[in-house]
Amino acid sequence: MISLIKVDDLIKSKEVKKSMTKRMVADCRKFPSEKNCDVYMSGSEEHVLEAAVQHAVGSHGHKDTPELRKQIREMMTEETAQV
Repeated sequence: MISLIKVDDLIKSKEVKKSMTKRMVADCRKFPSEKNCDVYMSGSEEHVLEAAVQHAVGSHGHKDTPELRKQIREMMTEETAQV
């Protein structure tokens, strides 16, 4: 049995999937450090921000401040698709 899908439903489904799969990147390689850190992380904005803050505090000695969180959020970029 073949089921028919309305075009509108298909478009909405793709839009929902696209919004759910948006991933952000934090890449330490873009910023010089004494450790020559090469950590690269990706995921949802919320998860990458938390992981990057923990990394900055634990590995680079930064303090967890609103300013640090702002700087990390500003350095994050949207992940590009790997084809």
